[in-house]
Amino acid sequence: HVEVIMAVIWFISLFFKVAICFFVSAQGMSQLIKVQDYRIVTFPIGIFLFVLSFICIPSSMYLIHFINSTWLSYSVTYGLFFPLFLLAVELIRKRRKSHRVNGR
Repeated sequence: HVEVIMAVIWFISLFFKVAICFFVSAQGMSQLIKVQDYRIVTFPIGIFLFVLSFICIPSSMYLIHFINSTWLSYSVTYGLFFPLFLLAVELIRKRRKSHRVNGR
């Protein structure tokens, strides 16, 4: 019965990850096109992602090949290097801002 509990926990966590990413995408798109309410862009983004999922991953064999060949480099780039780069940029901005405030 442990497998069932683990599967339920995995499903719930996956649902929340997708929901949060979709919400953030809708918020970002609404700010990008300067729309006050993010709910206006949720339907177009949903349709776009639905169509894009069929274009990007046409079959399960393609998905398996993608995971085996490129997933490690993709996840390291976007899961490690890109966040570290953004953190470094933010630290540099804070340092420059504090230097301007202090009169240096």
